[in-house]
Amino acid sequence: MKPLQKPVITSMDEILDLISHFEPGAITLVENSSSFGGELVISTLVEYSKKKAVPLVVEDIFDTLPLFLTHLKLLGTQIDESQLKVIKVGGTQEVGNILGRISFERDSYVYKSKLEEELKKIRGKGPYIHLVVGLERFLAFQRDLHGTYSFLSTIKEKLGDDEGINIHLVETSVLGNLEFNPLPILEDIATSVVELEDNGDLMKVILKKSVLTLLMNKGVILISPKEVLRWWV
Repeated sequence: MKPLQKPVITSMDEILDLISHFEPGAITLVENSSSFGGELVISTLVEYSKKKAVPLVVEDIFDTLPLFLTHLKLLGTQIDESQLKVIKVGGTQEVGNILGRISFERDSYVYKSKLEEELKKIRGKGPYIHLVVGLERFLAFQRDLHGTYSFLSTIKEKLGDDEGINIHLVETSVLGNLEFNPLPILEDIATSVVELEDNGDLMKVILKKSVLTLLMNKGVILISPKEVLRWWV
């Protein structure tokens, strides 16, 4: 990848080129504090899945995914839900192709066991994207520091997975209000950390820990969601 020449990314192809550098076995943490960061992430991953023929599995915790999709419709963006393979964790609203359902479970190891059973349905067929949305909601229900730390340890076990391209999208405003903010531990576990912030009508992407910093010789990227996704057009 060449250093980024344009000051602002304005096309979907440019974003897809960035995503192509996410590798199986790595964990990317996306810290969102922007107005529509989650919507942008989902839109681009669906497009990447479709164009690159890489399955997209969404671990939807407590109906977070349906909320993002509703926002996208209001913004004028229609998502091809057939590209979404969804593992429902709690919640009642179903979107996409449901691979399986997991009832809410505070015990992190029981939860991990149930999740692994569902992921077996997609494994063995090559790389796939595993996007987790609503993680901050799950962590909010942990009763103590031990429960939080145990759950974070199960995330660490994903490192080295030779098929899963793991992406965790979290809302930093929610994590910051928890009695124990797990963000520093999540950042330590992740191989890449990307922060999304509002910057006027643009979105600022801060590469806090990423190979893209070296590849592009940049630590900050600006994206125009309106032009990339044709919002409000």
